Amino acid sequence: MRLVAVAPGLAVEAAFTHFSHGDDPESPELAAQESRSKEAFAALRAAGVKPGWTHLANSGAAIARKGIWTEAVRPGLSLYGVSPAAGLGGDLAPALSWETEVIAVKEVPGGTAVGYGGTFVTTRESLLAVLPIGYDDGYRRSFGGRVPILFESGASRAVGVISMDLTVCDTTDMEVRRGDRAVLLGRTAAGSVSADDLARAAGTISYEILCGIGSRVPRRYA
Repeated sequence: MRLVAVAPGLAVEAAFTHFSHGDDPESPELAAQESRSKEAFAALRAAGVKPGWTHLANSGAAIARKGIWTEAVRPGLSLYGVSPAAGLGGDLAPALSWETEVIAVKEVPGGTAVGYGGTFVTTRESLLAVLPIGYDDGYRRSFGGRVPILFESGASRAVGVISMDLTVCDTTDMEVRRGDRAVLLGRTAAGSVSADDLARAAGTISYEILCGIGSRVPRRYA
């Protein structure tokens, strides 16, 4: 550390740790890691290294007020209004929605196979809405049939296999037209879909769902 302190032209901007049990603020390991980190920060300062910032707490720890008594915290997931763990962040409000629009509505007869492998076959004359979203955009194949897709006139589910660029919904019992908004993550009058809903369908965590929204999906900030 002394070499760092005397190195010409070198300034330490920050020192930090990332909790291994940040989503479990009551874990003994979190308290132990906090203690070790603050000892390390003190040792840096004693050696003449003066980091401008020290920070420990992620969203879970900050909400639970664990490990926050440094110069900064790192709220990541909670900035989206998503709780980092059950029982944390009850006052958070979702701040992100994921939407697309209908590019086509097709009327097909009963007995029509839909998508790769024909895994879904219509049992009646049906109206199928096509959405320009697929697994390359982060809308995973595992979502198919497991989570609703929301329109203003109701909720549907993907039918057939979700492909790289397209998703098909059965909208036979709704009024859906080309250009209508389709909500993949968010809320309409028909209900809501959360990041946790998508995560459960994919067998993963909400962090991965949000990080997985593809780069070709336009971002709009309000």
